[in-house]
Amino acid sequence: MLHITGKLIGKSYRADSSVLIHLSLFSVTLRFEFTDPGNWSAAAMYQATRIFTSNLKEKMAQRFFNLVLLPRVRDDIMEYKKLNYHLYQALRKALFKPGAFMKGILIPLCEVSFEKIAADPAAAISYVF
Repeated sequence: MLHITGKLIGKSYRADSSVLIHLSLFSVTLRFEFTDPGNWSAAAMYQATRIFTSNLKEKMAQRFFNLVLLPRVRDDIMEYKKLNYHLYQALRKALFKPGAFMKGILIPLCEVSFEKIAADPAAAISYVF
């Protein structure tokens, strides 16, 4: 059932996306081998973010942001050198849960940026000035 649900979400964001919310083992649905969010379209990612942000508790929304949304946003920026409009909208929707957004997206982004700057002190000086 989870394979089918993941494929349906990847093709059309309206098809049975509410099934994921009602499953008692939500953490199982986030595993890549079941729903495969890497193959979801950007519009499907926006709709999933919209649904999960409004219906999940902060802890579960944070997990979704950290495990699914953040890697997708990073990959999109690395590949196209800009952010897709639907992923931008997904990040805006994620702001409706500010605690989950900070812990799931913003803090991991800052940690990676700080590690890159700390690795090369000359880059840190040129970054500041």
